[in-house]
Amino acid sequence: ESGSNSNISEDERVKEGSVNVKSVNGASLSEKITDMAHRECYYLYYEIKPNGHKKQEIFCRGTTLLVDVLTCLESWFVYDQELGCHVHHGFKKHADRVVEDVLPLLAKPSDLSTVEVSGHSLGGAVAMLVAVKLKKRGYRVTNVLSVAGPKLCRGYKDRDILERLLPRQTIRIENDLDIVPFLPPSGVSPGDKLWLVLDKGQEKVFMLPKEWLKDPMNSWAESVLLNLKLFETIWNQSKTHKIVTHVTRLKNNLKDIVND
Repeated sequence: ESGSNSNISEDERVKEGSVNVKSVNGASLSEKITDMAHRECYYLYYEIKPNGHKKQEIFCRGTTLLVDVLTCLESWFVYDQELGCHVHHGFKKHADRVVEDVLPLLAKPSDLSTVEVSGHSLGGAVAMLVAVKLKKRGYRVTNVLSVAGPKLCRGYKDRDILERLLPRQTIRIENDLDIVPFLPPSGVSPGDKLWLVLDKGQEKVFMLPKEWLKDPMNSWAESVLLNLKLFETIWNQSKTHKIVTHVTRLKNNLKDIVND
């Protein structure tokens, strides 16, 4: 009668939308929701073949929520003790969460189980880190694919360490009119680069192997200053970053190759 809510149960407070409700472990409702948003960021598929081989595929989604944007903005590089190199702080935290959540769902490492990891945008960078962390734990990671992923390590030495850990079949697909793969400008990305380029109105595709990219003479191919078409990129960004755009361009170029 006095208007006090002191006798209202915790469940009723949650229904009221109170963000000050404390859970058993001391986390507020808002913190629990934020943590849930962080963790609902991947998809896991698996296939069991007649010979008993278990093929497991992890897909890390791109930036969807505000918390994902904040993850991308944590763009300073920190030393990852597990990997032995410097990586993007936000991506490292994100990858650690994915690994923690996905480990109980994966088949135990064996000759009859493999893992493939892929992702788009934020998920592309996270996919590479998830792959090396799983490999460190004994999993047979056979393929890694990053589509429109940002840069994830500090320098060339860090890139070389990651490339020694990543499977040989590690590819990043980048669109020359997409600004995300250029960010952060001081970073570096590992793996072979499949580069979608629009040259004088004509679409071209270049496969640049990581060995070729390591040659100082070819450093121009990764240069932000030499390759960022600022006006065209800003004008087309809402379209060029989408995964459907990459799929369409790849299909069109594959069709041209087959017809030729």
